[in-house]
Amino acid sequence: MAPQSDRKFRPHVVKKIMDEAFEECLDGLSNYDAVKCRALTTQVCEDIKQRVKWLNFERCKLVCLVHIGSISGQGMRVASQCLWDHTVDNFASTTYSKGDIFAVALLFGVYKE
Repeated sequence: MAPQSDRKFRPHVVKKIMDEAFEECLDGLSNYDAVKCRALTTQVCEDIKQRVKWLNFERCKLVCLVHIGSISGQGMRVASQCLWDHTVDNFASTTYSKGDIFAVALLFGVYKE
């Protein structure tokens, strides 16, 4: 029993929401502060999930991961694994960078039967 096509998780719409959340939540921050960034990670994550819930994706479990760090010449790779049905499950990801701060967000939309 798959969701209707207009009620499926739509990554392109979710990505726009994630970009807006980063812009609003991290706008005033240009220098990395570990204490602030720890709190902001949770805040951005919750903000993204609340905004996406308003889209009313049918029977969709949302899993959000946000990483905020300092740009100081190093590299970073973010990887994840999930067992899912490619016909109904999907994900969106985005990045943000300003000053010496970077942020990465992943949001998985997993259909619940």
